[in-house]
Amino acid sequence: MRTAAAGLLAALALAIPAAAEPAAWQADGAKVQWEIRVPGSPAGWVNAITELPDGTFLASGFTGRDDLAEGEDWQAFTLRFDGSGRTLSTHRYGVGSGTDALWDVERGMDGGFVGVGFTDRIGAGGLDGWIVRLDADGSLLGETALGGPGYDRLTDIAPVVAGGFIAAGFTTVEGLGREFLVVRLDASGKEMWRRTYGGPGDQTALYIEPTGDGGFVAAGGGPGGATIVDDGDILVLRVSADGDELWRRTIGDKAGSEIPHNLHILADGRIRMTGYTDVMGAGGTRDALAVTLSPGGNLLHAEHLKGPGEERAMVSGLDGQGREWVTGYATAVIRDGEGQGPWDIFLTRVDAAGRFEGPAISFDAGGDEHGTVVFPLPDGGALIGGYAGPAGAGGEDPIILRIAPPDWDIAPMWTSSAFPSLKPAG
Repeated sequence: MRTAAAGLLAALALAIPAAAEPAAWQADGAKVQWEIRVPGSPAGWVNAITELPDGTFLASGFTGRDDLAEGEDWQAFTLRFDGSGRTLSTHRYGVGSGTDALWDVERGMDGGFVGVGFTDRIGAGGLDGWIVRLDADGSLLGETALGGPGYDRLTDIAPVVAGGFIAAGFTTVEGLGREFLVVRLDASGKEMWRRTYGGPGDQTALYIEPTGDGGFVAAGGGPGGATIVDDGDILVLRVSADGDELWRRTIGDKAGSEIPHNLHILADGRIRMTGYTDVMGAGGTRDALAVTLSPGGNLLHAEHLKGPGEERAMVSGLDGQGREWVTGYATAVIRDGEGQGPWDIFLTRVDAAGRFEGPAISFDAGGDEHGTVVFPLPDGGALIGGYAGPAGAGGEDPIILRIAPPDWDIAPMWTSSAFPSLKPAG
């Protein structure tokens, strides 16, 4: 465990980046209106975009990742910006401390802001789940860590109608591996209760959403039962308001693996996940995937989307018509059955029935570009967060793009079809 240096508990101001000239971005069917780029040094991501009551936005993520360096210094950050791409304020947390990363920030029903991620600056040692309380500008009001001496992290948080928040991630249990971790928080981010959910092999929660009856659904990955030979399957848990497990479903294809990277509870209670699959029937490489379950966990529909190469759907955002805007990253270059760079951000949509609508727009700035969050806007455009590296150079900078309403009629058509071999295994 590292010790917090003086001043680390206060958010430090970053140099404010300006909206950049977006001329370098190329996309058929869409126009990038502006770009905000945060120096990554050498790598960083935007993980979440939250709308504020005054119509501005708060982006969160991290910078400073360097997998080849000893003692790397990940710094969590928030950046508040308006609809014209003007940055209003930006803060970073944990400068010089080792690892501090924000994975999601949400506004509670009472107007307060709580974020989650992971840190090794405070806590029990190793990486611990990290909970921060922020004001609307991103200033740090308080923080805490939870976990044991191993590898623990929180990756998603959602406001609860009854007040406070629900957060999910995983904790490492000695001799058992990873287990789902669900934490109920009050409005100030203080822990109310904590539950872990284990099973054979690793069980890794990535996302959580409240249901209409006060309970919650958590989704992530884990090994299947006897009919599943691969350990990369979708695992979904339904828990009560007090955290008691009500049911679980493992969904996958025995020929490969499926990885969920998003979760929505739709207005009628259906459960929707997007992600990707590497099953041979889905094209031989990873293809985007959309899975829809009933409120009781029955598999209703599964569909994959294939472009010219490999496609990895990461995150989706719901618009006012009940459609999901899905972003991720894709490449047309395939070697030995695996995708190779350069990667481009892609954007597509899933209709209310859980079917890909077909067109997909790729955004290319000459290097490697990845989409990690999408926020549909009322005018038909969207904000896309992610990271991008300069052409021909290493490093990845967190980015935010504002795109005009796409012309889906001229966007390239990708192939989508039902995925009948995807089965519930429990």
